[in-house]
Amino acid sequence: MGLNVTASLGIAFLVLAFFVVFLMFHLWGYPFDKATRTSAAPPGLMRLHRLAGWLYVVIYIVMMVAMVPRLWEYQVEFPPRTVAHLLFGIGIGVILLVKVAILRFFRHFEEWMPVLGVLLLTCTIMLSTLSLPLALREYSLASSAAGGNVYSQESRERVTKLLPTAGLPEGAPLDQLATAEALRAGRNVLSGKCVVCHDLKTILVLPRSPGGWWKIVDRMANKPTFAEPMTELETYQVTAYLIAISGDLQRDAKQRRAEEDKRKDSAMDIAQDAAATDQGAAGELPPFDAAEAAATYERVCASCHGLEETESAPPKDADQVKDLIIRMIRENGMEASKEELDLIYLHMVKKFAGGRLNPAPAEVPAAAQPVEPEPEPEPTAEVETQPTKAPKKPAAAGIDARPLYDKHCKSCHAIDGSGTEAMKKNSIPDLTDKAWQAKHSKAKIVAAIVNGVPDTKMKSYKDKLSADEIDAVAALVKKMK
Repeated sequence: MGLNVTASLGIAFLVLAFFVVFLMFHLWGYPFDKATRTSAAPPGLMRLHRLAGWLYVVIYIVMMVAMVPRLWEYQVEFPPRTVAHLLFGIGIGVILLVKVAILRFFRHFEEWMPVLGVLLLTCTIMLSTLSLPLALREYSLASSAAGGNVYSQESRERVTKLLPTAGLPEGAPLDQLATAEALRAGRNVLSGKCVVCHDLKTILVLPRSPGGWWKIVDRMANKPTFAEPMTELETYQVTAYLIAISGDLQRDAKQRRAEEDKRKDSAMDIAQDAAATDQGAAGELPPFDAAEAAATYERVCASCHGLEETESAPPKDADQVKDLIIRMIRENGMEASKEELDLIYLHMVKKFAGGRLNPAPAEVPAAAQPVEPEPEPEPTAEVETQPTKAPKKPAAAGIDARPLYDKHCKSCHAIDGSGTEAMKKNSIPDLTDKAWQAKHSKAKIVAAIVNGVPDTKMKSYKDKLSADEIDAVAALVKKMK
């Protein structure tokens, strides 16, 4: 059953519940002869109430036929939302059976019908509250895509530009995935196969770049399942569809991330490490591969927004370039290695800031300075001799990361970070693995501790650890061999 049909049935189900209950209240206002068990209400209204009631029952049966088989195929323990959804669904069925039984066999309990009607309406409202907003959310995302519709020409052109940045395997039919037919097929995969293991809230709650969507879809497709697995083409199609509806997801995420003060601090550290380059005395850029830098800028930055957004209001100097990179990491969740961020920084300075770094503060020539006796330096003080760079703040000075790691991390990653075979089967990485270490800079480890890692057991620790404690733990992890 497609998302449009599901949402339409859900709305009709809710409207019918209100209509039937309020019509019941109206009909109970007419005189009722208990001896003959007849009401003075107009026969036409009585028939309308009965028809609406049976239509409500039919919609309920249709939705249960679609929902119950999915429960048998669910791959993980039911989340609380799904449990509540299930309980309200079963509750509606029980109340309907009781009402039918009273009408057919136990008319002496007829006075209970208003109470049962109110209970039915309550359960219907709660069930709709749990399910309808997510279906409408997906519909809203699809409708607010570029061009006003996810299948519009403008939206498909956007998907065509972004698909090459998603990292799909060679041989993937990129030219065929941005068609309206492929996007509709991707939507059907989302509503028919992805929700076997996850509800829509789990899928749509986090914004992702095109590469992020492909990694998630590819990982889910490779998991064992009792349900019908996704074909290779379906993985491409659903990735294309998720990319198409991700515009508003990014904007919503900006608003949420703007409220996270701790993330701001960690993003500043990441950007300062990534954007710092050796400056010459005259502010010249260091040597770099201009073609590679341009390609990196287009690939990484275009995954979240059109390049024309930057070029319409470009940064004017190197400091503004650095500030822009900081903002992209903090607000858009830009994911890039230190090397990639260095290349992006250098390319943007060359393109928008005239290829010159901000000049260092002028130094007074030694000959012009008055000769004064130099004071004896303090034993613990060190003189910073590079005026063009701000001294780097020592990470988490005075904090012993080992007790923090033992308390929060050891249960999953083991005392030395290598984990166990059982842990590795649950996708918990070996922190001592050279390949893993090479792919994860300290900045990425900090981001994982602060924000958690979606669809894994790694949760956010930003409310449990301070910024300095997180920095200390990340430094300890980087030292694991």
